[in-house]
Amino acid sequence: MGEISAGSTPVEPQLTQQQAEWLWQSNPDPWATTETPEWSRQMRFYRDYGTRNYVGLCVGIWIVTETKDNVYAQCMFINVPIDWNEAITWAITNWTTCTETMQIFVKRYFLLGHENSSHHLWRIPGGGSLPIYVMENEAISIVATQHGLISVYATDKRSVGQSSLLECPSSIMSNFSACLSYIEQNRYRLKHNTFTNTVRDIQYVLDVIIGHNRHYLKSNQRVILMGSSQGTYLLQRYLHLTTNKQQVDAVILDSIVPTDIITLIEFDPYINYILLDLFSRCSQDKQECSDRFQIQIQCMHFIHIK
Repeated sequence: MGEISAGSTPVEPQLTQQQAEWLWQSNPDPWATTETPEWSRQMRFYRDYGTRNYVGLCVGIWIVTETKDNVYAQCMFINVPIDWNEAITWAITNWTTCTETMQIFVKRYFLLGHENSSHHLWRIPGGGSLPIYVMENEAISIVATQHGLISVYATDKRSVGQSSLLECPSSIMSNFSACLSYIEQNRYRLKHNTFTNTVRDIQYVLDVIIGHNRHYLKSNQRVILMGSSQGTYLLQRYLHLTTNKQQVDAVILDSIVPTDIITLIEFDPYINYILLDLFSRCSQDKQECSDRFQIQIQCMHFIHIK
């Protein structure tokens, strides 16, 4: 298959039946009806996303409807690549294997009957690692106050909240030794927890929800991104990177974190160097440090189990 450049008219690939079945399993259309033929769904997804080099990524469906104060909430998990650069390279060269992916958690709040006609307000929280549940009351209040005119969408950033963790799986998070061992063996994962990859996640999540070129929206529906604190830093990166100027109608920056004087990307390396030095010194003194440290870990693990 020849390379497909963004903005060009895609040439539908000559897929084998096996490749087509794999493509559909990896990229189900969440809005397709059960009556839609499998092949048509596969090819429609390719036409929608082929020029964006997003072939091979998995999308989800809205699940688990909740309700509070007549405001409904639904969740979706969307697969994105851990390394977006690798994914783009893979998408135009290989149809048989998939780049390593992780799940991004998305939640929407809406008034029943308005979910497909309301404007979209996407809330990007700050605080570095604040999960979206901290703004749940805010989301419910906005939807209720606006009588369904606005639906609120929010997403846990990569390695935050209910999205996949890059450090180590939640199943072993409480076991410090196992978690540390996992990090050492998979340290490449951590280096992809960047603002740029997070922005690529947002771009793709938006494309899944609203459709490529806003395919799933009505002409009068608006899409607004609103970030607070560190969320403004992320949205400034979004404005810098996005090539699709029609994806959103407005961006709101609340409590701006300036990009020219803030060195957020240096925080984690600095802390990492300090902790590595601490552990290195500790390992050289078994009696007074490393042995005691191991005992403390065992006690913490015992307490957790009890």
